[in-house]
Amino acid sequence: MGATSKSCKACGGEASVTRLDSFRGEEGPVAVTVNGMPVLACPNGHRRFLYAEFVAKLLDLAADPEKTAPQPPAVERGLFKKHYHCSACDAELLAEPTGTMERELVASFRNADEFKVVVQFPLHKCPGCGREQVLSNDALSENAMKALTHGFRAADVHVDR
Repeated sequence: MGATSKSCKACGGEASVTRLDSFRGEEGPVAVTVNGMPVLACPNGHRRFLYAEFVAKLLDLAADPEKTAPQPPAVERGLFKKHYHCSACDAELLAEPTGTMERELVASFRNADEFKVVVQFPLHKCPGCGREQVLSNDALSENAMKALTHGFRAADVHVDR
């Protein structure tokens, strides 16, 4: 992205595009690390997203289980007590994860240089067929969005203030 300068919404100083170092957020068993995200920053340390839709696009990217996790997810059964079964052979999965997986995504949004987003999440290995899978796409998505939001807070990046 070219050198763009705007006025800081917090202090009125000159804000320009810069890249952040790595920042990370966690929620439950999911962690999201963002490397080199461009932001508008002023000399007083105020940071904001490049444009209003930027944060929504980033949340959508990190929370898309079809891009991050092996598909399909486990099959959920049970009304009161949830049980998860392998999507391939129907064997019941253990409640505890048997490993973790990381997926590196490339964020390529309009008017911004590309940067990396790494989503780390638990996997459950089927005792019957050995297939690794996530328990729930919904849980993965929700936790990834919350983890990313925690990361924004830790990096002190805001929507226009």
